[in-house]
Amino acid sequence: MKNSKVHRIFLSNFKKLILDSEKPWLVKFTSDTCHLCQGLKPVFEKVAAAFDGQVNFGNVNTRVERKLSEIFIEDGVPTLYYFDTDGTHFEVQWPEDPDPESGYSFIHLSSFLASAVDNE
Repeated sequence: MKNSKVHRIFLSNFKKLILDSEKPWLVKFTSDTCHLCQGLKPVFEKVAAAFDGQVNFGNVNTRVERKLSEIFIEDGVPTLYYFDTDGTHFEVQWPEDPDPESGYSFIHLSSFLASAVDNE
């Protein structure tokens, strides 16, 4: 997507971009063959635009980056992780009422990020 706020994450740039960052990151782990992952893409782009300057956003293609997938993915994709500036990270919980097209909704992710950014 042109002018995307979502960075492609690889094992080779993971430490520099995410672990050494002065801003928190929301990273989605997706597969190009996953229906929910494709539905999440526009939602994630919209959230990335809304939180531009406060949070960085990344995407890991699990079919390409198998090592990162082995480390972070337990129950399939899409999976989101929040990486804080202090080195802590955790999986963003699946909504109680998942969106049928993307799993996560704009409202769910916006609420989560607003709370996470306020706690810094």
